[in-house]
Amino acid sequence: MNHPLRTALAATLATALAACSSTAPVMPSAPPITTTPATQPTPPLMPTPAPVAPVVTDFWGEMRAGFQMDGCDADDGVARWARTFTQRPDRFEEHLAAVLPVVEYAKESAQAHGVAGEFALLPWIESSFQPVKGKKGRPAGIWQIVPSTARTLGLPSRKGYDARLDTAASTDAVMKMLASYHEELHDWRLVAMAFNAGEFSVRKAVDKYGVPPAQPAVPKMPMKAVTREHLTKLLAIACVVRQPERFHVRLPPVDAKRSLEKVTVSGTKTMGQVAELSSMPVDRVLALNPAHTSANAQANTTILMPSTAAEAYREAAASGRQPSPATIAPPADDAEAQGKASGKPRSVKVASGQTLSHVAHANKVTVKQLMTWNHLTSDKVKPGQVLRLSP
Repeated sequence: MNHPLRTALAATLATALAACSSTAPVMPSAPPITTTPATQPTPPLMPTPAPVAPVVTDFWGEMRAGFQMDGCDADDGVARWARTFTQRPDRFEEHLAAVLPVVEYAKESAQAHGVAGEFALLPWIESSFQPVKGKKGRPAGIWQIVPSTARTLGLPSRKGYDARLDTAASTDAVMKMLASYHEELHDWRLVAMAFNAGEFSVRKAVDKYGVPPAQPAVPKMPMKAVTREHLTKLLAIACVVRQPERFHVRLPPVDAKRSLEKVTVSGTKTMGQVAELSSMPVDRVLALNPAHTSANAQANTTILMPSTAAEAYREAAASGRQPSPATIAPPADDAEAQGKASGKPRSVKVASGQTLSHVAHANKVTVKQLMTWNHLTSDKVKPGQVLRLSP
């Protein structure tokens, strides 16, 4: 039996549904999918990903992290020497930027041998990172190594090559020696003193007076004043790297293109031929490898080059390209003879008391030209130093 209210509701619902079906819009059927490229919709353009920037390491931060001795305020002499090094901030920055590739190499070698990071800066104290040529038994190279120490370190010397001037070979040998000192002395301060005064002298002092306490930073041991000052200077240059803003200097950024790499030279090649294969000026190759005296000198098995030149040399070697057999530059003796024959000296030796300005005036060139031709980063010269008088 139908209930009247239920019948009415059903009728109302049917009417509403009928109205919806009669007024609802008819959806168009989807177009057929075609595989014809002409009718295929153009896909949206995806943004081109930005090139990935090379990872830039914080070189100076890494160097500070490797420091293992006391800082700027450990001793009054440390801050005093730090101010002395930076009394001309512009010259300090210019010189540090010029030698930075060698500083980089020294830092990497120190890390590889487990040596305190301060020692990567030790050539600043020894030679200002200049490859000083030793004569008549004098110290040579950026580390100022005497002949007897060179023999102990296995750094040979032959005609046209002095390993003390070989930046890579001498640096690695010194770092190995410093690591061995530390294994015996267990104190990086004593290691610095041993480098200056000799291992035997420091060991003798330790045997007699004992290992110095951690403080003061410069141990009050009965050592020569020059040895104590040597350690103070090393702490001072490290102090500048620790707090450059304190001394109103800015540390130069690292340029990866200038970073030095070891390149293995296969076969027998002269330095001139190595320069040819690396597409570098021969004088630049010789400047980076001062152990070799001329373009005709036989290249050592490993040569230091900037990364771009190293890549060029490896590509040339891999392709089998051979350098020209001709000599690229005359030997030093021949160059001197040519200079004498032309009446124009090609080089001059700095006399005692002479400045770069004196040399420039006497030879009718400018100070700037002398600095450029001799790759000088300052106008400081030493008696006996040989300067080129032409490009």
